[in-house]
Amino acid sequence: MLADLRTLNIPWETSSVITTAKNVQTKRDLLERVVRSILQAHAFILNPANRARVVELMTSHLALKSQEDAAAVYDDLLKFYVFKKPYPTRDGFANVISEVAKSLPKAAGIKYEDVVDNSIMEKLDKSGFIDALYK
Repeated sequence: MLADLRTLNIPWETSSVITTAKNVQTKRDLLERVVRSILQAHAFILNPANRARVVELMTSHLALKSQEDAAAVYDDLLKFYVFKKPYPTRDGFANVISEVAKSLPKAAGIKYEDVVDNSIMEKLDKSGFIDALYK
């Protein structure tokens, strides 16, 4: 490994649901249920009372060699990947677009607004759904 972007504080988008604009329009209910499920999974993972169960699941399902390895992965999840409100970040997408543009120059013209739709996250956030997961 040459560098770990996480420890260098370089924003990078890692946890978005990727789909087409058509699906956002025609399958909105399905996508909202998917996002709800992801948020519920985040709440489960972030709850300290579930640490042992999450580590156990990661050990078996990710074929990790030991519970210690799984615990290290769990700690990384909490620090870098699993958030209460995982909104996509403008800076993270800008860096992804910049990297993609090195291989596909057309990508340089893509803007955050062209590829990100926060409306489902915003709806769930404003409705209190996300906050209720942590009470």
